[in-house]
Amino acid sequence: MVIALVRPGYPDGAGNSSSVALLNTGRQDHYTKINITEVASAIERLRNRFKPERVFIVGHSGGAATAAVMVGLFPGLVQGAILVACPCDLVAWRSGRRPWSASENPTGWVSQVPPQTIVYALTGNQDDNTPPQLAIDYVAKLRSVGVTAEFQLLENESHNSAFRSPAVTQAVLKLIESHPQYHAARDAPQASRP
Repeated sequence: MVIALVRPGYPDGAGNSSSVALLNTGRQDHYTKINITEVASAIERLRNRFKPERVFIVGHSGGAATAAVMVGLFPGLVQGAILVACPCDLVAWRSGRRPWSASENPTGWVSQVPPQTIVYALTGNQDDNTPPQLAIDYVAKLRSVGVTAEFQLLENESHNSAFRSPAVTQAVLKLIESHPQYHAARDAPQASRP
């Protein structure tokens, strides 16, 4: 099952937007605990309703930063994350610009990410918004605390085109295939047909 969530403060294409954003800095300095908790609560409600065996999240840009914080702030909520064009170090990302003091920095939550979590980070080599080094350093920090994490540089991809890269779909398939139930179902003997 695939469910798309829109981050607080962003429209859904039909003119609707989350009301929490107006109370919590709109779309500036908005990777806050209240906004991230809102997204995590929605995921938890969906988990309770549909009872999946595992939950994976895919986020792009600010959605990736939200996901990166969430895996540490809410350990065990999801079992894997794909972070596309992630500003995974807000201090470095905001360097030379006004700092985002209300936002949670993904690198600050690395030590809380459960070791069984799997994280794939992908950034385009032509991304002029979130340089690849932000995700490279984040992945290195995850690996230093025992989390399975990989970085992939996407050739000829910009900040926005990276999300549409076939490599993102491949990363999703890798997460699915990492699940023990996937291997059990794949390796189970097939019932004979009459």
